[in-house]
Amino acid sequence: MKSSIGNSKTVHHWKDNWVLNKGSLKHYVLGHDNIDPETTVSEMILPNGDWNLDLFRLWLPEDVVKCIISIPPPSDQIGPDILSWSKTTIGVFFVKSAYYLLKKESWYPKEMS
Repeated sequence: MKSSIGNSKTVHHWKDNWVLNKGSLKHYVLGHDNIDPETTVSEMILPNGDWNLDLFRLWLPEDVVKCIISIPPPSDQIGPDILSWSKTTIGVFFVKSAYYLLKKESWYPKEMS
């Protein structure tokens, strides 16, 4: 599942998957016990509506910050956040997509250690 940013009031900055191909951002922070997992993405915005890049750079590697920069900052005009299925191009869950995902794993099994 992937969270698409709208007004960013329901997407949790550290624990939700909202940055494409990065997963949960808490995995990038050493000693992530010091972060508040309930922080929402809306709390990472400056008063002028821009991303708080200094705060991102304090905790995250530059490649993740660059991915965040490519995402338009949240806005109330965009509407609510949306949870979507990341395994289809349109973000809608289909049983067929889950079937192919599971089947693909059996077609290309990971090598045994």
